[in-house]
Amino acid sequence: MGDLTHVKNILSESSELTGRLVIGTIESICASLLPPLVQEFHRLYPGVNVSIVIDSPDTLLAMMNNNAIDIVYFLDRRLDDTKWVKVMEKPENIIFAASSRHTYANETGLEIDQVISQPMILTEKDASYRLLLEQYLAADGKKVYPYLEIGNTEFIIRLLRENGGISFLPEFTIRREMKAFIELVRNVEEMPDF
Repeated sequence: MGDLTHVKNILSESSELTGRLVIGTIESICASLLPPLVQEFHRLYPGVNVSIVIDSPDTLLAMMNNNAIDIVYFLDRRLDDTKWVKVMEKPENIIFAASSRHTYANETGLEIDQVISQPMILTEKDASYRLLLEQYLAADGKKVYPYLEIGNTEFIIRLLRENGGISFLPEFTIRREMKAFIELVRNVEEMPDF
């Protein structure tokens, strides 16, 4: 009878979540994808304090394995470990990006040599998508020489807007700029002829 009373007491208590949630992620996801997710989470669970830790995937996984963070959200190759519960895994497009004013902006069928010969702005070497690019190039005996390496994706996007070169980024990081450009093109196409 005591167990039944205990269960009834638990069920009658407030179901509002409280406490702290520590999310580990990489900079590009933090800047692009997390803001609306954190806002919605806060709307649903206002009693939970959220902390975000930005670091490399290896460091984040080590922190999660030591219970320093609760969840990780990053881009990487497929990883599995019996200590983890994977709740989502999906592929992301990683693309070469440049300003709409770039020399190659309207070109199709470019060769990789043409692209990597341009001034390149890349993320730090720890970024998984940068590593994939370097491995792809190395398999063909090629190498990329960025004039700038930086871990801040917003900085890279700002340079791209100013026609500062080409970068290799997850598509979601520049989706907003792509939509704005498409909308601009539509508006120009709909303008009456004078």
